[in-house]
Amino acid sequence: MTGETNVVVHVGLPKTGSTALQEDFFSRIPDCTFLTHGGLKRGGVFNALAHDMIVADDGDYPRATARAYFAEVAPRRPLLLVSHESLSGAYLKGSPGRERSFDRLQDALPQARVLLFVRNQATMVPSLYSEHLRRGGYSSFADYCRGTAPEYAFDPDRLHYDELLDACRSRFGADRVLVLAHEQLVHEREATLASILEFLRPGLSQAGLASSLGRRNRSLSSRGRTVVRHTNRLFVRSSVNPRPAVAPVPGGRKLVQAFSEVVDPLLAKAPGGVNGAAQEPALTELLVRYEASNARFEAESGLPIGTWGYPLPRR
Repeated sequence: MTGETNVVVHVGLPKTGSTALQEDFFSRIPDCTFLTHGGLKRGGVFNALAHDMIVADDGDYPRATARAYFAEVAPRRPLLLVSHESLSGAYLKGSPGRERSFDRLQDALPQARVLLFVRNQATMVPSLYSEHLRRGGYSSFADYCRGTAPEYAFDPDRLHYDELLDACRSRFGADRVLVLAHEQLVHEREATLASILEFLRPGLSQAGLASSLGRRNRSLSSRGRTVVRHTNRLFVRSSVNPRPAVAPVPGGRKLVQAFSEVVDPLLAKAPGGVNGAAQEPALTELLVRYEASNARFEAESGLPIGTWGYPLPRR
C-alpha cells in the first residue's frame, strides 16, 4: 500500500450514532474510498470479509484474501475509510470477542488508525434492549440487564470501556486511536465532526459536509418497550419465538416497526416515556458494576465522562 493513503477504521461501538455517521457524513467525504456494511455504499466483497473478520473460525478466516483486498483498495484515493460498528465486538453472550476482530483488522491494515465511540451505559443498555425487542425478543428489561434472557442474551461485561480501549490501543498504538463519546455527537456535534475530519486527514475541510446528523434507529420509550415486548410474545413469529403465545399475525415484524417509527415517538413525549428505564432497579444495580471500569477509562482516555453522567465511584 502507498504511504500517501490515510487508512482509518471506525469500529463503533453499536448504538453510538454509527448509521447516521455512515449515511450523513462519511459517505460524503471527498477523495475518500468509503467501505461500510450498509447504507449508500454496500460492497459484496467487503461485506463478506468484514463478516469473516468478526465471526469466522481461525481455520476458515481468509487472511490472504483480506490482505490482498485492502492492498488493492487502499491506494485508490488519499483516504480509505472503513466503518463497521460490529468490529468492536458484539454484546451478546457467546459471541466472538473484540480481540480477534482487532487482531485480524491489524493484520489486514497494519497502518490503520482507529476511531472508537463509547456511550453512557445508563442509556446504552436501554438502547440495546430496544434492539433486542426489534429482533423479536420478549424478555423483561430486568432479565435483559441481568444477562438471563433466554433469547439474544446480553453480556454486561462487554461494556467495560477500559478493557475495550486497552484492547484497541495495544494493537494499533495509543497515539493512533481516537476515542470519542456518543454524548459529544449529541451535545457538541459540529466540534466533534470537525475533530473527526482532522483525525481522518489533517486539513480536510468541513465545507460542503453536513454539520448535523439525522437520527436513526431511535430507542424505544419505556412505554413502547412494554408494548413491543408483549406484542412480540403474543403475536410475532421470529427465530426466537417460533410459536407466539396466541397466534402469529401476518406481517407482525412490520407492524412492530411501524409502531416504533410512528406511535412510539408520541409515547416518548409523555412524562416518563423516554427515561423510565433509568428508574429500573435492575439497571441501577448493573450500572454500579461499571463504576471502577469507567474511572479507569476516564483516566486513560482523557474524556470527562462524568460530565455526561457516566457511572463513576462516589467521591
